[in-house]
Amino acid sequence: MPGGAWARCGAAAPPDPADPRPAAGFTLVELIVVLILMGLATALVAPSLLPGPTDPDASLQRVLADAQAAAIRRGEPVLVEVGVRGEWTARGASSGETDAVLGRGGLAEAWVPPHPYVLRIAPTGSCGMELAADTTGWRPPLDLLTCRVVS
Repeated sequence: MPGGAWARCGAAAPPDPADPRPAAGFTLVELIVVLILMGLATALVAPSLLPGPTDPDASLQRVLADAQAAAIRRGEPVLVEVGVRGEWTARGASSGETDAVLGRGGLAEAWVPPHPYVLRIAPTGSCGMELAADTTGWRPPLDLLTCRVVS
């Protein structure tokens, strides 16, 4: 009877010491090495998948960079209007007519101004600022030549 008692109970026959083929499967050392490599790969990739710390300057800088790109692409100024609750709206500023809204959103709380203001971003990338009459010396910390946030 081939396989004897092993075949009757459904288990595989014990390995034959005379068989030159190695046994199928992985050794414990191989499994441990693979687990260590997977752990290292996870440790290297995980930080790029998790959200980083939020920089309040980044919210205004992102709005300005997008508005600069739109002004350059359109070849005309773009107005970014910032309200006292931090809401902003970007519009095209073509020859007196009101263009459609290019974008809107909200700034981080650190950038909520005490007074509303309007930034006029030229197709060259520089900024001009229009402040309300009652600003009493307040200005957002921006470099108007490069239209970048200065800390």
